[in-house]
Amino acid sequence: MLQLVLAVLVGYFVIAAVVMAAFTLAYVVLGTEASFRPGSFEPSATWIGLSLVVGLIAALLGGLACARLDRQGKAPNVLSGLVLVLGLGLAAYHMATPAPAPAPRTGDIPVFEAARLARQPAWVEWVNPLVGAVGVWLGAAAVKRRREGGSA
Repeated sequence: MLQLVLAVLVGYFVIAAVVMAAFTLAYVVLGTEASFRPGSFEPSATWIGLSLVVGLIAALLGGLACARLDRQGKAPNVLSGLVLVLGLGLAAYHMATPAPAPAPRTGDIPVFEAARLARQPAWVEWVNPLVGAVGVWLGAAAVKRRREGGSA
């Protein structure tokens, strides 16, 4: 049981660390103007596409880490379910209690303020947990295939 909990926690930490590092780097590289639509805190199409790719890669790596630590194969299912439930719950919360619209964006915004003020389209909030859950599953499946092939 302890191994399952540890594997889930490590997998979740990997996902969070990859997402935070990748988004911080992407924001520094892209800058404010390429990250947002003009004059607003709505993410640009470039940012949305990048966020889906980053989310998938982070989830794959989290699933890999989780599966490597759990020999019974249950932890990746728990992690995948956790990613899905937490993500859908957060999306539902944001739909039920929308944040007030920030003032129009002017000039460059520091990375943490940009993250706080960004307003994802609703469809992105609903798709991200699905991408994450599938990514965890795919990462774990790669470990399982490798173990079954005898090369793990």
